[in-house]
Amino acid sequence: MENSGYDLEYLNIGMEEIQNYLLSEELFWPVSGRPSGDKQFFLKMTIGNLLLSEHRLATLSNEDLLSPEDASEFSKLQRGIEAVRMKWRVAWERKASREYDTRFNQWRKSLEDLRSERYQNAPFYKNEVRLRVLL
Repeated sequence: MENSGYDLEYLNIGMEEIQNYLLSEELFWPVSGRPSGDKQFFLKMTIGNLLLSEHRLATLSNEDLLSPEDASEFSKLQRGIEAVRMKWRVAWERKASREYDTRFNQWRKSLEDLRSERYQNAPFYKNEVRLRVLL
């Protein structure tokens, strides 16, 4: 399924880099490589971005919208993510907490901008909603 390609690639790269990410001070980890589809780049790795990709794939999987190969790969990635989450639990929770605070402040700023200059900032609202989803 075309929509799953980016998320599968993102999770695969994320699994390769997750330990280094969790043990670093970096909150927004630059991801190596480029997606093979029409996207120009991968989003920086965060716990929220990984979980959002996982959630999108889980939704497709639950609706039987993944090819058998993609479903198998996703199942393996889910197990890997859970294993990392358990092995590096404290580091995972620390990163997730830092990201939550950062995303909350970004979302609050977006709403303040919208409130202060509604017409100028309204076109950006649909892009900023992603912050709320990550929260």
